[in-house]
Amino acid sequence: MPQSYQTQAVTGEGKAQEPTIVIGIDFGTTFSGVAWTTSSRPGHINMITNWDTVKNHCSDKEKVPSVIHYDDKGEVSWGYSVPEKASSLKFEWFKLCLLHEGDIPKDIRNAAQIQAARKSLRESNKRVEDVISDYLRELWKHSITNIRRAVGGQLVDISKFKVVVTIPAIWPTYAQPRMTQAIKRAGILEPRIAGDTVLSFLTEPEAAALATINDMSTYSRPNMEVGDHFVVCDAGGGTVDVITYTVIQTDPIRVEESVKGDGKLCGATFLDEMFLTALRSKINKVSPNAFEILEENGGLSRIMHNDWENGIKPQFRNSNQHWLVQMPNSGSNRKRTYDQFHFSDIKFNAKDVQKIFKPIVAEVETLVTIQASTVKIKYKKEPKV
Repeated sequence: MPQSYQTQAVTGEGKAQEPTIVIGIDFGTTFSGVAWTTSSRPGHINMITNWDTVKNHCSDKEKVPSVIHYDDKGEVSWGYSVPEKASSLKFEWFKLCLLHEGDIPKDIRNAAQIQAARKSLRESNKRVEDVISDYLRELWKHSITNIRRAVGGQLVDISKFKVVVTIPAIWPTYAQPRMTQAIKRAGILEPRIAGDTVLSFLTEPEAAALATINDMSTYSRPNMEVGDHFVVCDAGGGTVDVITYTVIQTDPIRVEESVKGDGKLCGATFLDEMFLTALRSKINKVSPNAFEILEENGGLSRIMHNDWENGIKPQFRNSNQHWLVQMPNSGSNRKRTYDQFHFSDIKFNAKDVQKIFKPIVAEVETLVTIQASTVKIKYKKEPKV
């Protein structure tokens, strides 16, 4: 039986009898985020930022990398604070290791990131639940610190907590209890004077649908009628999830699933890999050794962060624009540092960037097209655009 969901009317009336803080945690494969609101101002959504960082231009971002690092003394760094030249105990993509290997689609299971995460777990003798709980503990502590700073420690102490955590739509049933255990170990559900913390889960595409509908309701009345169908595409860093809903009520809007969700490993991280491949090809034409040197001394990480993640990737509009990226002319001396290279500009034109985006976007389009076609076959109508 499909579940139904509805938007909440945002008014100043009917305040909760006891103060409550609702905290949403989007624990993603590659990036995570936290949002929160209070029962006194339910329509005012706040995003957690102010991240500890070793890089520029990151502290005010709404998402933080789902990365955790353990140094030789067992000390933890996470998110943007992970050193560029971290040791082997650096965990990425560990969220997907929560599943049995046989339950992960073959194309995802064989991905280099998943294999690296499983290798790190074996070599460190750590359980994935413990790595997840360590990461969530740091994310939670940082979030509560920021919430206390925003509303005051006294209000936080007397407020009940309601925590909503997103999970992939295609996760098997055993994954949620494992996630619950990791959340408990992270201290998120520890006893509080204000009362027990209430935990609930919401699938990622459902969260995306509710957020989209809420935004539409805030700025204008959504152009939707009972019986309309719409496809939601949640394009994340690792996976892209799609699902279709139908409107069953318009005031307030209530929806329920009408076509089963689907997903694939074709998120933004694979754009990064395509860029790296193109970058290596261009660098090799300048110097055969330069790419490896940049990998060793952290220069490649800075290029990815400054020139790609905060440059080409968000700026690309399929126009005739071009970008110049500084690269070393030669790299025969492996003792040289990144900053000691003599640089020339390497050009990425629109066609270069199109080749990076095209295969990934095509996979996303396929997922959406299949959902839309299923609506047409099953319900004899097109989904709403």
